[in-house]
Amino acid sequence: MRQLIKVNPEQRQARDQSVRVFTAAVAAPALIYAGYRFPGTGATRMMLMALGAALAYTNYGIFSEELHGEEEQESEAAKLLT
Repeated sequence: MRQLIKVNPEQRQARDQSVRVFTAAVAAPALIYAGYRFPGTGATRMMLMALGAALAYTNYGIFSEELHGEEEQESEAAKLLT
């Protein structure tokens, strides 16, 4: 099965980033909304909503770090040196 799907190594990072953006922009808010509308107990609803918020936070954080990681590291290093 692995031989049927070949991934170009040069495009792998872009594909991973697009999955992170989709997760943060679509999947996480859907999970938060599902938790809001869930007919279960308050604790269950809060757990689903917290899971959606954590999913959005982590995926956006990883996306942002990959996108601006080098620039931020250089600016932080410059601040430490001065």
